[in-house]
Amino acid sequence: MKIAVGFDFDHTLAIDNKLERTALIALAKEQGVVIGATEVARIAQIDTLLQEMRMGKLSLEAAIAGFLHSIRKDNRTAALVERFKEICYALIPHHVVALPGANQLIDELDRRGIPHAILTNGWSPLQERKAQAIRYDGEILVSDALGVAKPSREAFARLAAAFPGDAKIWYVGDNPASDVRGSMQAGCEAIWYHEHAGVPYPSHVPPPSAVIDQLLDLVPLLEGADADGKPGCLEAMPKIV
Repeated sequence: MKIAVGFDFDHTLAIDNKLERTALIALAKEQGVVIGATEVARIAQIDTLLQEMRMGKLSLEAAIAGFLHSIRKDNRTAALVERFKEICYALIPHHVVALPGANQLIDELDRRGIPHAILTNGWSPLQERKAQAIRYDGEILVSDALGVAKPSREAFARLAAAFPGDAKIWYVGDNPASDVRGSMQAGCEAIWYHEHAGVPYPSHVPPPSAVIDQLLDLVPLLEGADADGKPGCLEAMPKIV
């Protein structure tokens, strides 16, 4: 059976070293508010707003407006949303780094004729530009542009539509909830990228089809795939807690 591979982006193919958090802190500084590294509550607020935005619970505009209102107590945010975007774009070359093996893996998939695409939560065109920064040249599906976010079935249906109709889809991601459970519920084979050694797998999430500790570990899984497109066994399932 023909296999197609979908990828999460952040913490799977690349890291952006808290790019959006850094941009919001820079934006606040431009408004006369300095947020130091020790201001745990303020940084937690930023991370929560960004997470809700990525999950589709808030629009980018609403997330930025909520943050700005908390530091300025007014609602004049339209121009500052655009300024936030400009800061993000400028940070890409300094923050976005491909994870080890990412480019080699994509080259190997291309060599084998295995179609691939990225399905990522976040806003457009930031996610596309981040993917381009690591020289990814496949299709890039971003929740903001799609109008649906992982872990919804609709998001994975859009990924499936990017591949040949007879392909068995594998989805590789680091998040057990949005990547593993979401893709499995949509009928994909879920490959958990166990990025952080020693991190346990949550008991309330169904176990993945396979686990990889390095991106290039996907290659032997592909080589060992059975006739139904299920991945070969590379290592034991993660420790469940």
